[in-house]
Amino acid sequence: MERRDVVTSFLEHEGKILILRRSEKVGTYRGRWAGVSGYLEEGEDPLHRALQELREEVGLTSEQVQLLRKGKPLLVPDLEKKVVWKVYPFLFRVKSDRIQMDWEHRECQWIRPEEIGRYETVPKLEETLERVWEKPGGQPLDPQVLREIELIKADRWKGASQLAREALRVVKLAAERYSPPKAADAGDYLGYLKQVGRLLMEARPSMAALANSVGFLLHQLLEKGKTEPPFSLRAFALSKAEELIRQSEEASAAAARKAAELFPRKAKVMTHSYSSTVLQAFHHALQAGKGVEAVVTESRPLCEGTATAKALSEMGIPVAFIVDAAAGCFMDRVDLVLVGADSILADGSAVNKVGTLTMALAARRSRVPFYVVCERLKFHVRSLLGEAVALEEKDPSEVVNPQTLPGVGVRNVYFDITPADCLSGIVTEDGVLKPPSVSAHMEEMLKNLYLE
Repeated sequence: MERRDVVTSFLEHEGKILILRRSEKVGTYRGRWAGVSGYLEEGEDPLHRALQELREEVGLTSEQVQLLRKGKPLLVPDLEKKVVWKVYPFLFRVKSDRIQMDWEHRECQWIRPEEIGRYETVPKLEETLERVWEKPGGQPLDPQVLREIELIKADRWKGASQLAREALRVVKLAAERYSPPKAADAGDYLGYLKQVGRLLMEARPSMAALANSVGFLLHQLLEKGKTEPPFSLRAFALSKAEELIRQSEEASAAAARKAAELFPRKAKVMTHSYSSTVLQAFHHALQAGKGVEAVVTESRPLCEGTATAKALSEMGIPVAFIVDAAAGCFMDRVDLVLVGADSILADGSAVNKVGTLTMALAARRSRVPFYVVCERLKFHVRSLLGEAVALEEKDPSEVVNPQTLPGVGVRNVYFDITPADCLSGIVTEDGVLKPPSVSAHMEEMLKNLYLE
């Protein structure tokens, strides 16, 4: 999808904001309501462009406007046009409501911010306004909800799918414990849940499943909120969260069954780190009567591989437990490598615990099939929109006590990216996907996803 950067400015006067209806002479979104918008040139300062558009489109100079706020940019996909807009929002105050429209618009209105949902606007205009318009009297977040978010942020042992389900339970908890202020409406309730959702999405940026699960829930809540009162939304939020948790568990189990079909009749399989879906795949292979042995890497620095080795041994599977650096030495002795994933990127590459890339390169060198297994919930949809994945880095003391190496910079990179050309396939609930097909699945997911 093509990426285009734009600015969108809102003018405020006596508590109202200006929206403009686009004329039939413009190239996109004719007849839709919008702010004062314009394309950004490469390397151009967004504020400079915003001021220029104000002068050209509504006849206001920089001396006639006061910058109140600039918001965090948001990504706005348009699947029909195959374009992703990166929107830089601004809010300016003006002393007068008199403007001079240019040819790009045919009508204007000064409206209350809460009225914007009544208009047919360009995509995500209401969300763009939210980035710069602070609604007074917002509800502070529940302390227990904040504690649960911090637990997710600090967790080093649960897999991405498990943490995604935990995130849904946190949204459910927030929905249950919300105490509405006086005269609260559906917008207040949804705003509160979006605030919780955004904190969760930011908690573990390397884990797409977490952002996607919360994004799917918020999308459905926002759609429901267009017609339902707050008390009905609460019940819907609780049931929908449980439904998405169940769907995630079912998808993970289905992916594991598909992965087990890849095991030869007598299989020695190598794996790395800890993945509940990988463990399920071994279990299904055993149930199918296959003879299975495992080679498990320790997965430094926290050695999650120990939990994997213990679980496999308790299944009755013979396990060889090795240091990460020995993966290449053992690669010629295995039939298959199967690992989980924290995210799958738009180009079909996989984000997983650091060490996965090294193992994949060794597998390619030895011509050993290398598969990633995960539910489609882990597809990092934002990477389709041009957003770079953030690879988390953790406390250096998990690697070594920095005091024992004075003057040495200790790095604890937690994830790496394994390129698509190192993968034999990505096993999901729908079966084995080839990496080039990932982007098409992401486009379908975008239709039902709220993007922070």
